[in-house]
Amino acid sequence: MTDRPRGRAHGGRGGAEPRPRIRLREIHVLEQVMAGRTQHQIASMLGITQPAVSKIVRRIEERLLADVAYKAERQRARQ
Repeated sequence: MTDRPRGRAHGGRGGAEPRPRIRLREIHVLEQVMAGRTQHQIASMLGITQPAVSKIVRRIEERLLADVAYKAERQRARQ
């Protein structure tokens, strides 16, 4: 068993990749998705695997949906 704590990993290489690098990669992936590139093309461009791109896209989508839900709830509370 590992000594690494359970819960949300920090991504990449054994969970030790710095969060700013993860965020920067998310930005690059989002830019490429918006440009219409496939996950395989993005993976090749960034030097990561297609499943990693898929995970990044899913994480971005979850974050955006959570933000929309939060803003909708705030708007309802104001009314």
